[in-house]
Amino acid sequence: MWITSVQLFTVLSLVCFNVCHGVEKDIEVECLDSKAITIKDGGIIANCAQYGLTRTTTNFHHWLYELKDVLQAVNISHNHIKKVSKFSPLPRVLSLNLQHNSIRDIDPQAFTDLDNLQNLDLSDNRINGESLRGVLVGKKVQEHYEPLPIRTLYLGHNDISVLYSDTFLHLEYLRDLHLDYNPLVVNEDFSKALSHLPDLKLLNLAGAGLKSLPKDTFSGLRLTKLLLNGNQFTQVPALNELGSSLRLLNINQNPISELDASSFLGLRSISEIVVSGMPKLSTVKAGTFSNLENLRVVSCSYNPELTSVDEAAFWDKTVKHFTLQEVYLNDNALQTIRKTLLPWIKMSKVTLDGNQWVCDCQLHWLAKFLRNRNATVDRLMDVKCWDPPWLNGTQMVFWNIDLVSRHENFPCQAELEAERKETERKEKERLEQERLRQEQEQLRMEQERVRLKQDQAKLHLEQEVKNVPAETEESSVKFYHLIAIVGIIALVVLIGSVIAFNKYRNYRPIYNVEKMSSPMHNEMKDLKGTLAEKSHLVG
Repeated sequence: MWITSVQLFTVLSLVCFNVCHGVEKDIEVECLDSKAITIKDGGIIANCAQYGLTRTTTNFHHWLYELKDVLQAVNISHNHIKKVSKFSPLPRVLSLNLQHNSIRDIDPQAFTDLDNLQNLDLSDNRINGESLRGVLVGKKVQEHYEPLPIRTLYLGHNDISVLYSDTFLHLEYLRDLHLDYNPLVVNEDFSKALSHLPDLKLLNLAGAGLKSLPKDTFSGLRLTKLLLNGNQFTQVPALNELGSSLRLLNINQNPISELDASSFLGLRSISEIVVSGMPKLSTVKAGTFSNLENLRVVSCSYNPELTSVDEAAFWDKTVKHFTLQEVYLNDNALQTIRKTLLPWIKMSKVTLDGNQWVCDCQLHWLAKFLRNRNATVDRLMDVKCWDPPWLNGTQMVFWNIDLVSRHENFPCQAELEAERKETERKEKERLEQERLRQEQEQLRMEQERVRLKQDQAKLHLEQEVKNVPAETEESSVKFYHLIAIVGIIALVVLIGSVIAFNKYRNYRPIYNVEKMSSPMHNEMKDLKGTLAEKSHLVG
C-alpha cells in the first residue's frame, strides 16, 4: 500500500546535470522516487519533508541504501516520526534533517554508520536527556570508539533538562551546538558534557530559562560565539574563562535593568555585543563598552525603557586606538544624547531612528550633523523629533533650528543658560589648568636653576679637589728647598768648627798665676807696679 501511494507522487524537481566550471550541481529528488536510482553521478538530495511519515520504514531505509553511492543529504523534516531507527550505511551523506517531528526515542548508535555526517538536525522534537544516551556513539574499533564526524548538532526546542556527562563523549569534532529553548539545568554534569567538546566554537543556550551560570561553567572551552538571549538574567554573567576567545556575545531579551563597567569585564577579545530587546534596560553607564579594546559592533536597540546612555559609555577620549565601528541605538526611548557620545567621523554606521528625540537646544548639534548628510548615520531621514508637540514627526534633517529659540511656548533660555554655564565651567577649568601648568613650569624652571647651581657648586668643588695636589706638590718643593738650605748651613758650620778646632787644638789657658814660673811671676809683678805708678801720676 505504501509503495503504491509513493508511485503516485510526481517528481517535483529533478535537476539535470548542469556543469558549471566543471562542477556538477546537486539533484533534488522526491522521497521514494524510483527514478532516483538510475542517477549514477553527482550528488542527490532526498526530499522527504512533509510526507506524513510516521516511522522510518524498512522500504524507506532500503531506498536510501540503494542511493548510498550518490546520496549526500536527506531531509525528513515536518513529518510525524516518533522513533528513529538505526540508519543503514550511507558513506556519502553529509546532512540529515529530522526537525519538526515527534521524535521521543532514538535507537542506540542510530547514526554510527553515517561515516561522513557533518550536520545533524534533531530540533523541534520531544527528545530529552535520556533519549540521547548511547545514541551519539562512533564505531568501535578494537578496544576504543572512533569519534563521530558531526560538526553541527541542532537540539533546540526539545525537552532536554539534564545532560549526562558522557552525552557528547564521541563528538570531539563538534564545532556548533544548539541547545536553545530547552528547560536546561546547568550543573556539574552539564559542564562535564561540554568538556568533551574541545573544538566547540558556538554554543546556543537561548531561551533556556537560565537565571545564572555557575562558576567555571565553560572552563576549558574556547568558545567564539555564545548566545544567551531570551533567558532570565538580571545581570550579565561572569564569563572570565572565555576572555581570550569569545568574539560574539548575544544577551538579548533578558530582564537586565542596567549596564556598567563591570558587565563585560574581562572580555578582552570580544568584537560584537548584542544587548537589544531588553524590557527593563534603562541605563547604560560610563565605561560599559569603552574598556573593550577589540570591540567593533554594539547592538543596543528595541529597549523600550532605555532613556540614558552616558557620554563615556562607548569610548574613552584619551585612548588613541579606537576600534568601534558600528553602534545601533534605534527604537529606544532616548530623548537626547551628547555630541561627545561617539567620535562620529570615525564611525562606519550609527542608527538613531525610532527614539523620542526632544528637539531643543541640546540637540542643535545633531540637526546640524544630519544636515551635512553624513553617511555615518544610517536611515537619517527616519530620525524624527518627538517633542515639542509642534515638531512631532518632523524629520530632524529638515528641522529649522532657529524656531526653537523664538517659540514662546518652548523657549531655549534654560538650555542656553545651561550651555553658557557649561562653557564657563570648561573655560574656568581650562584657565585653572593653564595656571597650574604655568606654576608647574615655574616650579620646573626653579628646580632647573637649583639643579644648575648644584651642578656649578659640584663642578667648583671638583676643581678645588683637583687643585689640592698641585698646591701640596708646590709646598713639598718649598719644604725640600728649606731642608736643603738648612743642611748647607749646618754643613758650613760643621766645616768651620773643624777648622777652628784644628787651629786652636794646642792652646792651653792659664788657670792659676801662682803656679806660673818664678821669672815670669816676677816680670808680671814689675809690670803691675809700673802700671800703678802711671795711673797715679795721671790722676
